[in-house]
Amino acid sequence: SLTPRLLMSIQRSPSDSEVEALDDATSQSLRHRLSQHWRTFRSLGQLPLVMLIYFPRAALSFFTIVVAQFLRNCARMLNTTSSYEKKTNLRILIITDYTPPQTHGIAIRFSHYITHMRQAGHEVQVYSTNLHRQRLTSFDHPNMPAIINPFNTSNCMAYNPGLRLAWALGAKQWDIVHLVYPSIIGPAIVPVCNWRRIPVYCSHHVDMEYYIEQYAASISWLGNLSYWLFCKLPAARHASVNAAPTLCFLDSHVPHKAPGCMRMRIPSGVADARFKVDSAEQLVAERRDLERLCGAAAGDAICLMVQRLAPEKDAHHLLEALLQQRDGAAALAAAKPAITLSA
Repeated sequence: SLTPRLLMSIQRSPSDSEVEALDDATSQSLRHRLSQHWRTFRSLGQLPLVMLIYFPRAALSFFTIVVAQFLRNCARMLNTTSSYEKKTNLRILIITDYTPPQTHGIAIRFSHYITHMRQAGHEVQVYSTNLHRQRLTSFDHPNMPAIINPFNTSNCMAYNPGLRLAWALGAKQWDIVHLVYPSIIGPAIVPVCNWRRIPVYCSHHVDMEYYIEQYAASISWLGNLSYWLFCKLPAARHASVNAAPTLCFLDSHVPHKAPGCMRMRIPSGVADARFKVDSAEQLVAERRDLERLCGAAAGDAICLMVQRLAPEKDAHHLLEALLQQRDGAAALAAAKPAITLSA
């Protein structure tokens, strides 16, 4: 009967070939996972090595700050002028990994910030990883210890403030300190400013949690933990102001606010004056130039996209949607006569 046969097929032990096939599948899956973890580890570049020396270098920076504060107090006891009195201009300290010759939005934005604040008469000291040598001034210090950013190899990322910045934080007085995120040196900057009662403005420009899922998905838990520890926690606990392009992103990104911490929205960096239309002739001329540049015919739809091609930009979703729209429009145009006849 059918029932005994079914019981026999359920109770029989797997054959040697089935066991070997299962072992092969298991070992292949394990090799695939190990290979994926190894590729992710190699893509991190020098970052794992930096994690080994991060805390010793941070301890040296904190020691330098303490020594600078001690000498500052000694100067006060000896009636030596060491304090900073308020003046008509501001003494501003900007700490950023993102300056020209980098060509992305954050670097260009801060280049304009620095230029305009200096033109307004403020003293703006900039500590960064690199700067245009032709534009270097005595207020620029492109000497923070840095490595190549493994996620964008055209940029450098600081892994430590360095002795010069540590001395500047401990020995000098600042009206405001601006720390540009993402940065992993927040634990050595923000708590010190909070301790010295110096207002610190933290601007958050990138959704790093999304980047981590795109570039290091296999170890995303470690990336998210490190990002929370080195970036989000100092800003949430000790910043005077946290700012982001949108308040919605800021609330989801840094939900815990320190007592008295302000939240602000970063104004748009788009130069809207360049996109204004002066006359109808301008539109005709620009359209003609664009058609000649793209090799398009008159009346063709032209979609212009200006951005860096990278996985986290999700440009492929837009291209796939445009392709579907084109195919759908072609199918609708082919079916339109039949629809008209049937109606």
